[in-house]
Amino acid sequence: GGAGRARGLAMADATHFTCLAAVRGNKLRCLADIVSQTSRAASGASAGTSADGKRRLLPIVVVANTRDAVDAAMSAVLAVAPRARVGRLHSDQSADDRKATMEGFRAASSVGLDERQCEDAEGVGDGVAVLFATDACLPSIATGEAPLRGVVLIQSEVPRGGDSDATAQALSHQSRGLSGEKAEGATAAYRRRVRAALGRDAGFAVSVVSLDERRLFDAASRGFEVEEAPFDLHDVVVARWRGSARGKEGR
Repeated sequence: GGAGRARGLAMADATHFTCLAAVRGNKLRCLADIVSQTSRAASGASAGTSADGKRRLLPIVVVANTRDAVDAAMSAVLAVAPRARVGRLHSDQSADDRKATMEGFRAASSVGLDERQCEDAEGVGDGVAVLFATDACLPSIATGEAPLRGVVLIQSEVPRGGDSDATAQALSHQSRGLSGEKAEGATAAYRRRVRAALGRDAGFAVSVVSLDERRLFDAASRGFEVEEAPFDLHDVVVARWRGSARGKEGR
């Protein structure tokens, strides 16, 4: 993203990156850059057209720690990609609405939208479908809910796990670092996000991190190898998405 440099780490079948922003105020800009650049790349000719002519959208899941942070992330994305198809999982939803939101997100990327659905849907001019959620509202794999099967997970805040306030307070004392228990909680929360958002498919997890959150991220990603990420991340993402779609259609 234009707001900072990027780092990456590999875990399981997914590829993990961080967009490092100089200050927290740049984080939303970094998030918006990732979505807008990916949206433009995915909107190209045949980028999201299935064999039966339906239009597929590249699925992006954005996760934050709090409802206010989700609101800010959603506003930032809509400011740069106003025609993107967006959805949200929140605590006030009924069970039926929650189920419909998740199924609609999966369908937009896997089955695709026909001409009538494109006309009826709000925000399909861009090539992405973006679903926003807090940790508490992500699918619960443990209770049998299916993962969202996104291609990209963007974490606008570093997961903390357990008592977020207590973890943040512990991390503010940089000389002390993070206790083993809290570090394990942050790492577990990170893994849960990846599993709920991406499932078993190879995808991309991007953490937007400010300089003063480096210890938070180091705790959450402890034990993982970190590499420099390409600056053309949007092209890499779309290329894998296209290749995956062709592979599924060829089966």
